[in-house]
Amino acid sequence: MEKFLNQLNLSQNAITIYLESLNHPFLIYSDIKTILPEINDEELIAVINHLKELDLFLEIIPENAEILTRYYTIPPINTILTYFNNIEKNFSNIQENIEKLVIRSTNQIFEEKSEISLDDVQEKTKSIFKDFEERTLLEKKDMEDISKNFEIVHKIQDEYGDLQERVVNLTKAQFGNLIKMISRLKNDIQTQIKGFEFKKENDKEAVINIIEQIFKTELDDLVETFIESITTSIKEEFEKTSFTPIIQQLLQSRNEYTMIFHDLMNNFETNFNNLSHKINEKQKGFKPHLEELKDRIIQKSNQIIQNSVKQVLDLNKPIIDVISDCRTLIYTKENLITQDIWTINSINQMKEELMYAIKNTKNELLLIVPTLKDFVSVELFKDIPNDVIVYVASSDHFVNSKVKELMSFDNVKFKQYNKTDFIGVRSDSNFIAFGIINAMNDDSLDNFIGLGTNKEEIFNSLTQTLTKIWSAAQRDSGKPSLGKQFEQPHLKKVQIPEPNEIQKKERPQNDNKVVSSVSDRVSELDKTRKRDSTELGVPKEPPAPREKQSSQISQGTKEEYISKIYPDSDNEAANIINDAFNEILEQINEFTGIQFAQQLENIADLILEKHGFSVSLHHIRRYINQFNRQEAPLSAKQKSEILENFEEWKRKLFKK
Repeated sequence: MEKFLNQLNLSQNAITIYLESLNHPFLIYSDIKTILPEINDEELIAVINHLKELDLFLEIIPENAEILTRYYTIPPINTILTYFNNIEKNFSNIQENIEKLVIRSTNQIFEEKSEISLDDVQEKTKSIFKDFEERTLLEKKDMEDISKNFEIVHKIQDEYGDLQERVVNLTKAQFGNLIKMISRLKNDIQTQIKGFEFKKENDKEAVINIIEQIFKTELDDLVETFIESITTSIKEEFEKTSFTPIIQQLLQSRNEYTMIFHDLMNNFETNFNNLSHKINEKQKGFKPHLEELKDRIIQKSNQIIQNSVKQVLDLNKPIIDVISDCRTLIYTKENLITQDIWTINSINQMKEELMYAIKNTKNELLLIVPTLKDFVSVELFKDIPNDVIVYVASSDHFVNSKVKELMSFDNVKFKQYNKTDFIGVRSDSNFIAFGIINAMNDDSLDNFIGLGTNKEEIFNSLTQTLTKIWSAAQRDSGKPSLGKQFEQPHLKKVQIPEPNEIQKKERPQNDNKVVSSVSDRVSELDKTRKRDSTELGVPKEPPAPREKQSSQISQGTKEEYISKIYPDSDNEAANIINDAFNEILEQINEFTGIQFAQQLENIADLILEKHGFSVSLHHIRRYINQFNRQEAPLSAKQKSEILENFEEWKRKLFKK
């Protein structure tokens, strides 16, 4: 929290006061002063104004002057709302910036990281195709050259015939040589035979002739047969092993090869052209698709961003609504001003309540404090008009200098109340405040448990509590008690019990329930009063009205003053008050002015206890002041006037 407050450019004094004030519902100026007593009023006012400007303090100036100006400590709701509202207002800018970032990032990704460039593919394809065309032309030429080389197959037949003829001629030549060789062999044989010595010359010639005849006859046939045989065999072998089918098949294969190769090249060229054409088409159509893809990515991303921003806004909206409603329904001057009851958490604040009540009361004031010197300045009573009746109760003794100074004022009534932890104040304009000192807490801002109110219904209910406490307080024992001094045996006097009966009760442990604790303290008193009323014979049914005696009475007799106003029989409190009035009327001929005032004071206390504060009670208090200094007996005129006033007060009190 302190870190957050520092961001609001608050001074350290302002932060200290604010953090300390957060623990309390509201504070008055003097409470705030106790947080930092070392700073002067000018600095403190500047701090308070700064906190007010930031809506951290809310100053409530009530219309009723008896109620203190309060400073409500407000959580930093407006600052938080401003923060959330600024976020909400800036969400459009945030969304726009995020969308721009998405567009920029997507474009960058498509341009630098993930772009598929078909221009390069197309250029590469064209380059490859160009190379392919060049190489294809060369290969076509080579293929045609190779195909032409296949034409040599047609020459095989001719070569084959020539070969066959050459083989035959060669064979013939070889056999011719063979014959020549055989002839030489024959000659050599003949020569050799001739070289031999035969016994007979004729034998040699005969052998030679025989050999020659054999060679001549047989050799020619042999050679011819051999040549014919070998030629026939060669021809047969050539015929058996014909090259024509092979050559034809080879030529057919050549043609098929040429055709297939041409088809292959044509198909490849066609496919490559188709591929190039497709790439070209895709290249032309891909860029729009790529842009469309990019746009869709951006559109979807922006949609996600918008939905996300809306979800965040929707999450913030309930928070903003709750905080706004809290600010509107709770922390507004109108709502806080209309609060009819408030807590009092510090003795210092209760002192301020006492001081404001003393300064601003116009009719009647009741104060109950532990001690006069610590809680009430006697100087304040000097400014109170004389017609304002002031009732004061404290633990101070009657001989105390403050008490004596206080009792020097004619309009001040003092009683001793021996409780030092209770403080109470009741004033006109329906203002009442009371509570208990929390001695266990050392925190100067949280050492009191009390409440205050200016609402009539609550005032009427709570005022009896203070009235009972006042009634139970002890009067000055040094003053004469008219009840004892002028007690008549036949009178049914209502006695107010001494406070020892209620002072014996211990203070409740739970100091937070102030109203209950105070009511418990006086519950015994109420029971005692009811018991005393019964014992004193207060009639449940109103007595029959007495006939007024003749105005002409004999010398030595006194005139009786008899009331003709009676309450309803079932109204016990009214009957007790009525009996008290009647008792005074029965003794009125014996009273001096001072004695009458003291007896009427008892009735005023009784009315305050049983009926509560009213205009009639205020008139009674003021009427008492007329007799406070009259030591002479009441005159006949005064007695008649008293009877008339009694009748008027009873009519108003009993609603007659």
